[in-house]
Amino acid sequence: MNKALLAALLVVLPLACSPVYQLKAPAAFARFTTGDTNRWITADGVRMRVREVDNDPKAKLPFWKEALGGHLKKRGYKPKGSQDFQTASQLPASTLTFLLPRGNGDWVMSVTLLVAGDRIIVVEVVGLWQRWKPHEAALHQAIVAFSPSE
Repeated sequence: MNKALLAALLVVLPLACSPVYQLKAPAAFARFTTGDTNRWITADGVRMRVREVDNDPKAKLPFWKEALGGHLKKRGYKPKGSQDFQTASQLPASTLTFLLPRGNGDWVMSVTLLVAGDRIIVVEVVGLWQRWKPHEAALHQAIVAFSPSE
């Protein structure tokens, strides 16, 4: 995977504790069995991870969407789209999708933010556009059904 892209993933939001989430990942994704088990990967290299950060300063979803979007735009990511929704457990959520041209292909970074009181659940998916696109609908369904533990 592109080193610049990995570095960008690490600076999107500060790292925090990493509890195990009961996200039912799409069938094409396998959970990593070592290290951080909140990570999944497909056979063709599309990666997903779930983590949480403190909601500090305490704000609602629109604030965090704007902050994340501005941060990634400054780093050269091109906005592809966003989708606001509520999860099955009634958490407000938004998926922001960005493209980053690299080498002979476009990389996708899709970040879903779920604001849950004092924490923000972050679901990040990254991969080459042509590999990510076939998984887009199944990823959205998995995130809508996601209910993080309280």
